Amino acid sequence: MTVLLPGLLTAMRVGLTAALAVVLGRGAPDFAAAFWLCLAIIGSDLLDGQAARRLAAGSTWGARFDVAADGLYALVAAFMLGRLGLVPTWYPAVVTVKLAEFLSTSRLLSPPGSPTTLVFDPLGRLAAAGFMTVPPAVLAEYLLTGRSGGGLPAAVTALALGAAAVRIARVLGHRRPARQAAPSPQAAKPNRSFNARSSSSSRCSL
Repeated sequence: MTVLLPGLLTAMRVGLTAALAVVLGRGAPDFAAAFWLCLAIIGSDLLDGQAARRLAAGSTWGARFDVAADGLYALVAAFMLGRLGLVPTWYPAVVTVKLAEFLSTSRLLSPPGSPTTLVFDPLGRLAAAGFMTVPPAVLAEYLLTGRSGGGLPAAVTALALGAAAVRIARVLGHRRPARQAAPSPQAAKPNRSFNARSSSSSRCSL
């Protein structure tokens, strides 16, 4: 049962994301409940990774499920907050494009025969953490001040675009080693006259 714990925590994150969509999508959004749901989602994301490492329960399927749950939360939160005017209108598109870029470049960068097609990088991890953090930060600012947040989404957008540019550059430079040119028949042919002269001069020197 303990081996299933990381997967259960990830599945709980999917359920919490569905609850977040309901809370923000109804006629009178409950922003306080949405804030606490976001914190619970982030907490489950931290716990499932630690549980997988401590229980040695990591797997390719689990890693893909974790990324899918994170991506679902980031997309749902971005679109719901964008619909309510709490993040810039272009922010949901940035989240969508970055997620699509991560999946496509991971496939291109993964080694042949690798059991997983997920390739992570430091900038990408920071961008993902930003996507997770923006919703509760924006909701907290709105609850405290009544204003919509624009600074953090803009900063995370710049980070995400930079991370995407680095990965695309890696893909363009990710080429197989060029094959060495086969030696020409003339270069491969031994120089008999030179060898004959060398051996003759060697005999003479003796």
